[in-house]
Amino acid sequence: MEARRITDGSGAGTIGGGSGYQTITGLDQTLFTGSGDRIGIGVQLKVTGFDVQRAPDDYGTTLTYSVD
Repeated sequence: MEARRITDGSGAGTIGGGSGYQTITGLDQTLFTGSGDRIGIGVQLKVTGFDVQRAPDDYGTTLTYSVD
């Protein structure tokens, strides 16, 4: 799975980085940085490797994010 930031959101403050896809691993990682009061930051996920011969219920993942 990969993720990238697709919008800056709105509000006071700054935001930077994260516009290119980053592979999501099992380790903590920073997708983008910023400061101040931001809302509505868009994040896009790209999931690959699906097999059309397997049922949709055979797949699952969890993505946990936090704001520091």
